[in-house]
Amino acid sequence: MKHDLSNEFNLNDPVDRKVAIWRASTINSEIKDLQFELEWFKNNFRASLANGGEENGSHGSKVKVTKPNVETVHVDTDMIKKTFPFEQYPQYYKKVKGTNKILKTTRAQSVTFTIKL
Repeated sequence: MKHDLSNEFNLNDPVDRKVAIWRASTINSEIKDLQFELEWFKNNFRASLANGGEENGSHGSKVKVTKPNVETVHVDTDMIKKTFPFEQYPQYYKKVKGTNKILKTTRAQSVTFTIKL
């Protein structure tokens, strides 16, 4: 359920901003608790439906566990970046098509909320 909070909080108002920070922090804390519980359910359903399958629950709920994947080896990209730094090995890094410009990735700004209960 989506809820537009712009009518409840004016982040330009210092009092509203403090309440908004508190509310976001409590939501973040609740999400972490729920993620822990959800992980417990996932792990136990993986164990009980080890070869994959699905089962219906109450009120139209359903759980589906996919068949186990074939085990594969994953590349440790952080280790590769340390072993072959850009300054010494620029040829190993992706370039923008049609130019000699190195492709850079950008990330969204991190926003973290905490609360002590």
